Amino acid sequence: MMNLIIKVLNGLDAAGIIADTAYPGGTMPNITEPQVTVSLEGVEYTARSATVLVTVMVPAAMGGGECESMAIRVAGELEKLGGVCVQEACRFNGYADAFYVRVLATYRGSVVLPTWAESKDFKVTVGATELSNVVSFRAEQVVDAVTGTPLSTAVWTFRIEEEYGRGEVPVLVPSENFDVTISRSLGLETYTDCSWIACQVENTATGMRQIRKGIAKSRTEIGII
Repeated sequence: MMNLIIKVLNGLDAAGIIADTAYPGGTMPNITEPQVTVSLEGVEYTARSATVLVTVMVPAAMGGGECESMAIRVAGELEKLGGVCVQEACRFNGYADAFYVRVLATYRGSVVLPTWAESKDFKVTVGATELSNVVSFRAEQVVDAVTGTPLSTAVWTFRIEEEYGRGEVPVLVPSENFDVTISRSLGLETYTDCSWIACQVENTATGMRQIRKGIAKSRTEIGII
C-alpha cells in the first residue's frame, strides 16, 4: 500500500498540487493557505482494492466554493491515476478555521496481499482486530534460574513490531483485557487477558515503525490447523 500512497502523492505533485501525508490526530493547526493531505482509508484484500483519502482544506477567508473547486481538480488528477472517486460535501472545521472536502479514490488491482494472507502463515489478531502490518511477534516467560522450566505464575511478555508506509496510520486496538492470537500453518497460539505496558514509535524515511509491548496472564497452543 505504501507504493499506492507514493503514487498518489507524486501524481498530485506533478500536477502542481502540493500534497503531504495527513496530520496525526489533534495536531492540525490553523491553516493560512490551501492544503492537501493523503492517507490510506481502507483495504479490501479479497477484491484487491485500496481506497485513498485525500482531504482538501482552504482557509475560511477563501470560502467554501474555492475548496470545492480545488477538490474537483484533485479528483480529476486521482482519476487520471486510475482511481474511482467519490467527492463528499464541503464542511467547516472550526479548530482549523477552514473549509474542507474529502475525496475518496478507490484503486482496484493495486493491492499486493501479504505472504501470510496467501499461505495462512503468520497472522496476528488483537481482540477482534487483525493487524496487517506486523513484521515480527515475540513472547517470553520468566523461567526458573536453576531448572530452566517456566514459572507457572509468571506472566508472558510479548512484543509486536509493525511497519507502516507513508500515509498509513496504525489501527486502533483494545487497551486492556484482550486476547492476542498468532496463527500459522503449523498451529495457533493464544495469549489471554492481555494489556499494554509500552509503545515505541520510530519515524523512518519510508514511513513509520511501531513496537508495542504487552503482558498476558496465560498462553495456550493448538496443533496443526
